[in-house]
Amino acid sequence: MKLQINNLYGGYGKSDILKGISFSVNTGEILYIVGKNGSGKSTIFKFLLRFLTPSKGEILLNDKPIETYSTKEFAKFIAYIPQSHNTVFGYNVLDIVMMGRTPHLTNLGSPSSEDYQKAVDTLKLLGISHMANKNYTKLSGGERQLVLIARAICQDAKLLIMDEPTANLDYSNQQIILNTIQKLSESGYTIIMSTHSIDQPLATSSKILLIKKGKSIAYGNTTETLTSDFLECIYGIPMDILSVLDRNGNKRNVCLPLIS
Repeated sequence: MKLQINNLYGGYGKSDILKGISFSVNTGEILYIVGKNGSGKSTIFKFLLRFLTPSKGEILLNDKPIETYSTKEFAKFIAYIPQSHNTVFGYNVLDIVMMGRTPHLTNLGSPSSEDYQKAVDTLKLLGISHMANKNYTKLSGGERQLVLIARAICQDAKLLIMDEPTANLDYSNQQIILNTIQKLSESGYTIIMSTHSIDQPLATSSKILLIKKGKSIAYGNTTETLTSDFLECIYGIPMDILSVLDRNGNKRNVCLPLIS
């Protein structure tokens, strides 16, 4: 699985929000997109999901322009996991996850026993089988995020696009989601996600794209790219990246704003 963006320009109407964005992500990699509110993170996702058309540049999926895929073909490669999801209907969790099988159904077709088993297996994979018959609208934010990830996996897409998947979650649920994302990466899923937490990309071996006002400030391996200077450029405040040891003696990197 390979997604490549080359010199991407575009936005809404005649205005280019993105100006020359380039990056690539391959099988098993996590790419974090980091920037202030209004920097263009969500706009990048809209181009990747084909909601917007570039005014210049190209987006290639497995070396093929994304606009050349049919809707069903495209859905078999890429799944989107929103920051939050609400439904007025009281679907149970298994029904929500089963919706991920839609790209694989024929017109007017119904899910098969194999589709049902795929949903059951996906819940088991994420350790949430006990939630199968729970009402989705009654779940906590962290539980809903896990269900949305399960729906994406059930879709059989190997590239997952996540819009701030840990936003508004308590710390323990953030860690559950991040641990799940790391395990998916290790099992071959490709993940592109936005975040406002600098500590998240610091905690994983990953790639990072730092953007400001629709332009790329830095892109590359997190360890080499995520520096105090680049963070100050993006956020406008002095920030330090420090190395600390946890209780088990493991070296951890954390980001701290300087106190004036």
